[in-house]
Amino acid sequence: MMRPCTKWCIPVCMLLGLTTAAHAGDVFQSVNESLDPAPFFWGAPTGNIGWYWTPATDVDLSGVQTRLTSGFPNINNNFTFTTVLYTDRPAAGGVALGSFTWEGATPIDGNWLGGSFDTPLSLSGGTRYFLGMHGWEQGLGRGGGSGVNWIDPPDQPGGESLGAGSGYTGADFSTQMNTTNVPANVDSPILRFIQVPEPASWVLLALGLTLLHRRRGTHA
Repeated sequence: MMRPCTKWCIPVCMLLGLTTAAHAGDVFQSVNESLDPAPFFWGAPTGNIGWYWTPATDVDLSGVQTRLTSGFPNINNNFTFTTVLYTDRPAAGGVALGSFTWEGATPIDGNWLGGSFDTPLSLSGGTRYFLGMHGWEQGLGRGGGSGVNWIDPPDQPGGESLGAGSGYTGADFSTQMNTTNVPANVDSPILRFIQVPEPASWVLLALGLTLLHRRRGTHA
């Protein structure tokens, strides 16, 4: 028989709800969040892929997340990848604003992979940046590689693109992967851009912790 919930369970439940709400609010923008990556691996010898991205508003970007195809015998994601945000493609003279490494076989939130910059990046809304990812060359060999992180086909219901021709590969991201005016699968990555939590989220979280402390102190 289950014991009835003690009085301090109420603030605990409140605290869990607040932390969940705060986490959900961390997602600044998602692209193809509800869709699955295409069932193949990335075979470019440089192991690089990146996209132009323009935030709609100013944002303090704390991290970026993605998802890789997995579950196939010729796909191995057990490598360390690197994400870099540039002012532009290096081939076009862009410089790195920040970077972090992440493990391709170690999800950090459900089935999402990625990480955080050492210091949040203050970005300007309406300014175009370039998001580069490195490391797919590590998985190449014996007819396989590491899974891609874009959808296929790009026109499936709910599919989004970052714009036709937004994706690049090559040593310095010098090669445009789609030169047509119609978005292709490589223009449609699966991404989540994570922002620094809004101040209101921290206030709610602090309130929940305070209530929990007071309840436990009263009924100790």
